Amino acid sequence: MSQENISNTVLIDNLYDSAGEHLRNTVTDWTNHELWSDAVDELDANERAVYLIGVLNQQVMNGGFIQYFDNSYGMFGYETLRVLRTVGAVNSANLLELALKIVNREQLTPDQFSKYIATNIVADELGDELDQLDEQYYKLENTEYLEELLANWIKTEPNKRWQAYKSKT
Repeated sequence: MSQENISNTVLIDNLYDSAGEHLRNTVTDWTNHELWSDAVDELDANERAVYLIGVLNQQVMNGGFIQYFDNSYGMFGYETLRVLRTVGAVNSANLLELALKIVNREQLTPDQFSKYIATNIVADELGDELDQLDEQYYKLENTEYLEELLANWIKTEPNKRWQAYKSKT
């Protein structure tokens, strides 16, 4: 298959697999927030975007926003919000922003919030508010196609991200 004709699914799967391989080879202790965060920072722009949006989507679709935060992926929440906006996933970004406001009531800075989420469980009383956002997020699956938005962002010319990806494969 020509790299020019690679499907969105194959492109995203390959980038997600590459990110996962790097993280598995780098992170020796998943409870070490700094090691995990540093490993994500080492990913290229494509891998990082696919990883951040991918884990948000997987966690929320599997167990809701509360699972996203309780499994510590929420420590990347503010960066994921930025990436969602960058790729044009406006509705997903709006819901994540609302979730971040619910969980970050103390208005911690993104760095402080990241450390907080990495070491704490979200308070049970926030569950009902987050559950309401879950229902809205689930409905986006048929209206905001994250895979397509990500792939289009990666492939947009004169976009060096796509050229860098093609030269690696």
